[in-house]
Amino acid sequence: MVACIGRGRGQLSPVVVLASFLLLSLAAHAQSATQPLGGPHGVVKSANGELLEGIMVQLIAQKNAIRTTVYSNADGRYEFPMLEPGTYTLRIARPREFHPFVREKLELNGPAELADITLTRVTNAALLPALPEIAAQMTGSEWLLSLSGTGEEKRLLTVNCNWCHSYQQIFRNRYDEHGWAQIVNRMTKGAGSPLINMNPRGRFNDEDTAKLVKWLATVRGPDSKDPPFVALPRPQGRQTRVVITEYELPRLELATHDVWGDSKGNIWYSPHRSSYIGRLDPRTGAVMEYRVPAVDAGVLPGTHWIYVDKNDIVWGSENWAHSIWRFDPKTEEFTRVRWKVPEPVNSPMGRQLRA
Repeated sequence: MVACIGRGRGQLSPVVVLASFLLLSLAAHAQSATQPLGGPHGVVKSANGELLEGIMVQLIAQKNAIRTTVYSNADGRYEFPMLEPGTYTLRIARPREFHPFVREKLELNGPAELADITLTRVTNAALLPALPEIAAQMTGSEWLLSLSGTGEEKRLLTVNCNWCHSYQQIFRNRYDEHGWAQIVNRMTKGAGSPLINMNPRGRFNDEDTAKLVKWLATVRGPDSKDPPFVALPRPQGRQTRVVITEYELPRLELATHDVWGDSKGNIWYSPHRSSYIGRLDPRTGAVMEYRVPAVDAGVLPGTHWIYVDKNDIVWGSENWAHSIWRFDPKTEEFTRVRWKVPEPVNSPMGRQLRA
């Protein structure tokens, strides 16, 4: 099974791709400071000729939608590793203070010298305008720096709401105080899903909950204005010697939670709210899926943590079923061990084990 799903591979806009498919991003590989990578290369500069450092330059393969991203160095130069010959889309993955740049249908074969990438600034002001396309690129830290509020108010968010998702998932929404109260109650007591049993005790007390709700309704209420954005400095020096490879997964709404590698170089991943686990071959981008057998009727599917042992046996923990499964890739057979926990199924965690 190939990880990319049709719809004109390599021809989708970045926004459509990111909205339609979960991307699995493997750990970045540090480049050598002196050794060339041997692939396509070029220069990034501004419209006034300034060489730009720390710009994310990306090639997307039309064949399998694998994304390879590198950063420009202090001389504005970037270089990709050797890539499979074929048709690619060249783009700036996170233009941020610059207008988007895309160059489609590039035929690449070997270490080609690519035409200069020239970027035009959106604004010359110190703060970036509150445009939707810029807001979508802001990191959680940049959102927090940009929004009004005290350190105490923001700390309530950072210590309670950053375990499983980015701040983008929070700040792209707008609710009044009543609406945010419902969201915070569900997220802190029921893991965010209306199908999961509520825990009577949340992550923090009622007073702090009220403070967080009031702050969210102030900065992301129905009538709140988007702030001008503070942009953190782009990567510099050694930070630019990184290669990032991303792969498309074949199923919508996977809520991918964890990854682990096996001895053959494959990457196993666990969807938090799906009955499927997957094995990704990073050499080709191909994905093989395996369906985890149901536990009992009415028990929500989903694997939390995943681990591959020295014998390439795959283990996974089922957070809502309160069990651990074992999968043998050779026989494609699952076995399961139940947890003895006080919480009923479909309840968060189940961390208190009985003897």
